[in-house]
Amino acid sequence: MSAQISNSVRKHRRAAGLTQEALTERSGVSFTTVASNEQGKSARRASFARLAEALSVDTAEPFSGGAPEAVPDDVANPKHL
Repeated sequence: MSAQISNSVRKHRRAAGLTQEALTERSGVSFTTVASNEQGKSARRASFARLAEALSVDTAEPFSGGAPEAVPDDVANPKHL
């Protein structure tokens, strides 16, 4: 997870007036996951989605407020042999 996203997780949590414990309860992810995400450690996509939903943030614009990064077509649509 990028530092920008992890800082935004913290920013959105604080803006919502939530503690890490409250975000844990609201999102259903563990306290360790919340703390790790805010420290910039890698996160599973499902955890990220649950945090975004709990913070009422659209995952199409991941916490950064900007457009999502483009994914190369061969990565987004791999050809299976």
